[in-house]
Amino acid sequence: MKKKQVLAVSSALMIGTTTALTGLPTPVMAQENTEVVQEAIVEENKTEQVPVEQETENAEVQEYATNKEQEKTAENAETLKEDLTEESTKQETPATPKKEVVTEDKTVEENKNTEVKAGSIAIDEAHFPNQAFRLFVETNFDKDKDKSLSKEEINNVTSMKIQERYNQEFTSIKGIEYFTNLQDLSLAAPLKELDLSKNTSLKNLEIIGLNMWGFDVSKNTNLKSLTADTHYTWYNIGNNPNLETVNVGNTNLWTTTEKNHFYFKDICKGIDISKITILQNGKLDKDTGIAYIDDVNKDFIYQYDCGTYKGGKKTLEITIHILGTSSLPDIFAEDVTLKVGDTFDPLKNVTASDFEDGPITLTRENIIENDVDTSRAGVYHVTYEVTDSEGKSSRKVITVTVEGSTDIPNTAPTISANDVTLNVGDTFNPLANVTATDKEDGTITLTKDNIIANDVDTSKAGTYHVTYKVTDKNGASSEKTITVTVKEKTTNKPVSPQQPQKPNKPTTPTKPSGQKNPVKTGDVTNVGLFASMFAGSTGALAVLFRKKRKRNRND
Repeated sequence: MKKKQVLAVSSALMIGTTTALTGLPTPVMAQENTEVVQEAIVEENKTEQVPVEQETENAEVQEYATNKEQEKTAENAETLKEDLTEESTKQETPATPKKEVVTEDKTVEENKNTEVKAGSIAIDEAHFPNQAFRLFVETNFDKDKDKSLSKEEINNVTSMKIQERYNQEFTSIKGIEYFTNLQDLSLAAPLKELDLSKNTSLKNLEIIGLNMWGFDVSKNTNLKSLTADTHYTWYNIGNNPNLETVNVGNTNLWTTTEKNHFYFKDICKGIDISKITILQNGKLDKDTGIAYIDDVNKDFIYQYDCGTYKGGKKTLEITIHILGTSSLPDIFAEDVTLKVGDTFDPLKNVTASDFEDGPITLTRENIIENDVDTSRAGVYHVTYEVTDSEGKSSRKVITVTVEGSTDIPNTAPTISANDVTLNVGDTFNPLANVTATDKEDGTITLTKDNIIANDVDTSKAGTYHVTYKVTDKNGASSEKTITVTVKEKTTNKPVSPQQPQKPNKPTTPTKPSGQKNPVKTGDVTNVGLFASMFAGSTGALAVLFRKKRKRNRND
C-alpha cells in the first residue's frame, strides 16, 4: 500500500515537471495553438495550416485537446464565414473608390485618363492643332464624348460641311486626313493651308473664302465635282481622270506695282512660274519671276496651265488690276541652297535699285536678319532692307537651305523604345516612353507619323508589334520594332478555408537505455529545470524510504 503511495508521489512530481517545462497545462496549450492556426487563416486569407507542434504524455490528454480544438475550429470557422461575407459586401459596394495598385503587368489607373484605346485618335492639339477645327470635330463626330475618335466613329464620317467663312480663328483643318472615308466636303473658312492629299475617297469638293492663292487636288483621283469661288491664281487638276464638273470663279486680283513691274511670287504664293502665259499688257521673265507691265493704266492678264481635264488642257485665266505704281526701292535676291561647310556671302548676287535714285549699293547694314549656320544642315533666312533718298524702304526675305554634305558623315537617329506587356483591356499609347535623339539634331519630337506599323489589339491576348521610323534633317533614317504582349487578365479569387486536419495521436517514444527521462537537445533552460525537479523527487523518495526503515525497526 505504501509502495503505491510512493509511486503516486513520483507520478505527481513527473506531471508537475511536464507542466513546468511547457509553462501551461497541456490541454490549455493545445487550445491556444488551435487559436493561432485559425487566426493565421483569417488574417492571411490562406488555406495553408500553420504547423503547430504538440506534445502529450498520454491518450487522455490528447483526446481532451482534440475535443477543445474541434470546438474552437467550429467557432472560428463561423467567424471566418461572417468576415468573408462582410469583406465580399465591402468589395461589391465600396464606400469610396480605392486607388489602383500598380503591378508589373497592369497600367496605372491615372494613365487611363490621358491615353486612348489602340486604333483611336485623341482629339487634342497634337492631332488637330487648330482649336476651332478641333471643337468642330469634337462637337460633330465624337459620339461617345470621350475626347477621342474610335475606328468606327472615323469610318462613319463620309460627309463634312464647314460653314465658318467669317471665323478668323478657323485657319486650318489639319487632321482632316484621318477621315479617309470622306466623300463630300463643303468648306467655307479663311484657311491659310489646305492639304487633302490623304482624302483619296473624296468625290465632291466645294471651297469658298479660303485665304490662299491656290490649291492642289491632283492626289484626289476619285474627284467628280470641283466648285471654287474665291480669288485663286492657280490650281492643279492634272491627275483627276474622273472629274466631271469644274466651276472656278472670281479670278480677279488687285495689286500695286513697283514702277512698272512686280514679282509674281509676291502676289501669287505657290505658283509655278513655268505654267504661266502672258495674254495681255506685259511680259514675264521666267528666270527671275518678274512681270513687266506695258501700261500701268490697263489690266494685266495671264493664263495658268492647270493640267489635263477630259482629254484636254484645263487653263485658268487671271486678271490683275493695277491700282497704281510705287516708287519704293527694288531688292533682287533669290533663295540659296548650300552644302554643310560651304561659305556663304549674304551680299553675293543681291542688288537693289530705285526709280529715282537708280542702283543702290548694298552693305552689311542692309542685312537686318541673318541666322544662317553652314556648319549644320537646316533651313535659314536672310532679311534685307533698303531705303531710298526719300526715306521710303523695302524689305526682302530669302531662304537659305543648308544640306548635309556627303563628305561629312551623318549619324542616323537613335530610337529608344522597350517591349511592353499589357493585360487584355488595358489602354496602349504607342508613343509613351518612346524617345529619339540625333547626334546632329539633338532631341527629335515624335508624332503619330513616326509610327509606320502598329497591329496592337488590346481586346484579345496575343503578341503584336509596333515599328517606329525617325529621319533627321540630313535624311538619315532609323527604324525600331518593339513587341507588345497582351496577356489574359488573371484574377485572384478568395479561396474558402479548409477544415484543419485532426492531428494524429502522438506515438510514445521508446526510452533509450540508460536514460530515464530523455530531454530535447538544445533546450538548455528546460534541461536545467528538469534536473532540479528530478533531484527534488529523488530526495523526497530517499526521505520516505528512511522513515519506512525506521518504522520497521521500531516494530
